[in-house]
Amino acid sequence: MSKILVVFGATGNQGGSVINHVLNDPQLSQVYRVRAVTRNPSQPTAHNLQAKGVEIVQADADDPQSLQRALDGASTVFILTTEAYKKAREIAQGKAIADAAVAAGLEYIIYSTLPNVTEISHGRYRKVDYYDSKAETEQYIRSLPIKSAFFAPGCYMQNFHNVMKPQDLGDGTYGIVNFVSPDTLLPLIDITDSGKFVGAILSEPDRFEGEVIAAAEKLYSFDDVANLLSSSLGKTVKYKQVPLDTFRSYLPPDHADSLVETMGYFEDFGYYGPRMRDLVAKGAKDATQPLITFTAYLTQEPVDL
Repeated sequence: MSKILVVFGATGNQGGSVINHVLNDPQLSQVYRVRAVTRNPSQPTAHNLQAKGVEIVQADADDPQSLQRALDGASTVFILTTEAYKKAREIAQGKAIADAAVAAGLEYIIYSTLPNVTEISHGRYRKVDYYDSKAETEQYIRSLPIKSAFFAPGCYMQNFHNVMKPQDLGDGTYGIVNFVSPDTLLPLIDITDSGKFVGAILSEPDRFEGEVIAAAEKLYSFDDVANLLSSSLGKTVKYKQVPLDTFRSYLPPDHADSLVETMGYFEDFGYYGPRMRDLVAKGAKDATQPLITFTAYLTQEPVDL
């Protein structure tokens, strides 16, 4: 009998990548049968998963009874929470799913986490709630009587199509605009590579128990990113460092403090903290398949300026 792998966030990039990886892996597809959890089973993405033989279950992290149904008979769960700017709610949802997994007798939790910015920065940066909420949920899961491992994705390459997209500077060139040093490093991941990291955990759960996989292809400075975008687009893209107040003026007011502190944290402490270089190198080595490079990503998904 195959074990049941339950995937929350199944219709998004992370969950979808995990599902596709398991379905296409010769070994994992024999070990696991996939159950996809979604709030809306009628959406086209859910129908596409169902056509691949995936079981679709409707559930909501705010509804404990639906969580019981989603996890019934399962062995492993991949948990993704997505309430980015609602810290208390995101933590509550993560805890609810984890508690339901314990109650249902599951063997293993894989949680999509992020670094604890407040802790790593020794309290210097306290407003990056959308990272700290996941880190606090991770700590809660570690306290439970269930085996667990953690997938910590880096900065999405997809961000350069939207929130980090180069801006027209009005002189025929384009700029990635920020206030931090051009040497600030970003651990980049094509988020559709998520399954290559989570698949490693599923293949060797005992090896990765209690571990965090820093999931990124490699580290790129802002200057590196600008140069690669230039090469890809055949246009001049440069990194433009601006004063903090100028950068803040470009941001949505409700999230400005959090986004400014995120960038400051990256510059001062590194995305994954002081061991970032080693963690990223190890994570890339642990991936089950070669990772998509930023150059290859830009070829497959060119940025439209």
